[in-house]
Amino acid sequence: MFCFAFYIARKLSVTPESLSLFNINQFYAKECFEQFKLSEDTSCSPSAYPSTLLFAYSNDFSPETVLDSFDDFIHSKKLLKYSWYGSVRFDTPNLDIRFHTNFDDVNATIQNNLPDPNQGFLNSSIGSNVFDFIEKFFSNAEAPVCGSIIYIFLKRYPNEADNSRLVSLIRSHHSIVHVTTSSTPSGGSQPKAMFSVASKTNGMGLVENDDYFGDVIRWSPLWLYPYPVYATTIQLSGSGTKILPDFFPAIEDTYIPAITYQDHFPDDSFQNLTLRWTNPRDTGIDGIEPVEVFNHWGGGNYENMNCNFLNVNYTMTLEYTYSDDTSCLPTDHPKTLLFAYSNDFSSNTILDTWTVFLKYKPNELYSWYGSVRFDIENMDMKFHTKIDDVNSTIANDLPNPNQGFKNSNIGSNVFDVIEVISYRDVTPLNRFQKFFSNKQAQVCGSTILILLKRYPDEEDISGLVSIIRYHHAIVHVITSATPSGGSQPKTMYRLTSKTNGIGFFEPDRLFYDVIEYGPFSNPYFRIYATNVQVYGKGEKNVPYFQPSSEGIYVIAITYQDHVPDYSFIDFNLRFTSLYGNDNFQSFRYGESDFWDDGNFMVKSIWFKNVTYGMTLDYNYRGQDVHNLQIRIYDFMPLDNWLPYSY
Repeated sequence: MFCFAFYIARKLSVTPESLSLFNINQFYAKECFEQFKLSEDTSCSPSAYPSTLLFAYSNDFSPETVLDSFDDFIHSKKLLKYSWYGSVRFDTPNLDIRFHTNFDDVNATIQNNLPDPNQGFLNSSIGSNVFDFIEKFFSNAEAPVCGSIIYIFLKRYPNEADNSRLVSLIRSHHSIVHVTTSSTPSGGSQPKAMFSVASKTNGMGLVENDDYFGDVIRWSPLWLYPYPVYATTIQLSGSGTKILPDFFPAIEDTYIPAITYQDHFPDDSFQNLTLRWTNPRDTGIDGIEPVEVFNHWGGGNYENMNCNFLNVNYTMTLEYTYSDDTSCLPTDHPKTLLFAYSNDFSSNTILDTWTVFLKYKPNELYSWYGSVRFDIENMDMKFHTKIDDVNSTIANDLPNPNQGFKNSNIGSNVFDVIEVISYRDVTPLNRFQKFFSNKQAQVCGSTILILLKRYPDEEDISGLVSIIRYHHAIVHVITSATPSGGSQPKTMYRLTSKTNGIGFFEPDRLFYDVIEYGPFSNPYFRIYATNVQVYGKGEKNVPYFQPSSEGIYVIAITYQDHVPDYSFIDFNLRFTSLYGNDNFQSFRYGESDFWDDGNFMVKSIWFKNVTYGMTLDYNYRGQDVHNLQIRIYDFMPLDNWLPYSY
């Protein structure tokens, strides 16, 4: 079930009589006023431009994210017509809302009040205090709050599930709350609480990568089109057609329909939406495909469009498709393993790696085995059910330099192992061939293990990620520390990050060590996955961990997204609970050759069946950003699919 929000805005206000949206608000508000004894704020008019804009941002963001996002306000300040500007940094113990009538003053206030990790919450199990600053805003005696707009950048989820009182307060003042939530949250337990607040106050609940927050501001209904004239929220699942409330524009004009098509960061279940508006005098249509989401909107859950409407009543319909591969269950062990290896390796590297894998009796784990040699012109993927047959296939299909690419400038064709994609196709699922289109082996819940010697030249992995997630698959990549060509060293690491896999970097002669210590040697199920960006020295809270039962769990970490270098010093992943603490302390760089110069470490820890806060202490030389992967494995599966990390 997915929550779909549809919102139309325009440049100018209209009279209350012609705007059904405000009448809807007043109807719902009346119920809330009676429940919570709130009186309706009558100090503003629906035809007036909003007096106050409050810009609120979590202390858990980087200063760069806040500055880059607010920079779009600065560039558009001539379009802003608010009388008052407020700003507040929350997710700190002390909330200090500042108000100004001059835009330059609020800009200076934000510059002097950027996120500071030393002032934030130190435990990821602590929920955001976003509810608190909203209530504090409405009790201020300085700036008018009636008809105000609150724009929130949320990094940490609140722990409160019940938002009814907060919604009533916002509605009583005819305010609107827009929330942009980070796709990489820093803590809290209620991921949909603020999406719900936005939906119930005629705002928009966006979920986005931090890097694209500036784009969100640029396209949000804050300046040219601040007036909401239509808002509806519906629940969807599967595929079908939904009749939406009619839309009757007050005048012929340009309007901005805006849509959030999922109430969380988009996943592979979204296939397409088509919005139609019809009237005997005028008809319009617009749609959303996954490729548009990744190419234009940075992968978030939001899109808007620019449309001209006549002064007539439109019938509104929505055609939708949400789906995923339902041919396997999250409690099943993966049925299929695909072993894919570059032609640029030596034969010994391939044989040594596969031989170690055989030591752990994969015939007792998988029903199907696929193998393919890539970085050649013509790939031939083979599937077998018997381990002896796949052994023979690999032995007869070892790397051959005479069949490979002759130039190091040529990128790997590893993408073609998984899919062949053409964005010109209309139907999302007919874009993909190769592994996921094979008619022999089951692909749902499959594991793909790739030995990569040559980097690809492609940077865009959006289509690849979408099809892998659709089938609940997982990709692990072991990348050579001595690549043979290609131009994009981090593409495949990013692919593993977005499919809950692991991206290893290792000398060729030690690939077998990855098999020995990675999540391959036992029937491991992934139960926790998060990705973390760090630089320099500091600490970062990561999502908390709730073991399903008391026992031993395996924690795996990649501490650099490239061949390890001197910039890494050490890390310490701390687990804290009311019933005891533990930690995963790395070796300092150069102290031990146990991990053989790879970027991967693993440790087993006994956990109780309680909630553990998780904090990562890290220490790197220089200011380069490092993308870490943290994974936890168990011998027992989860009852539901583990959400993909971003």
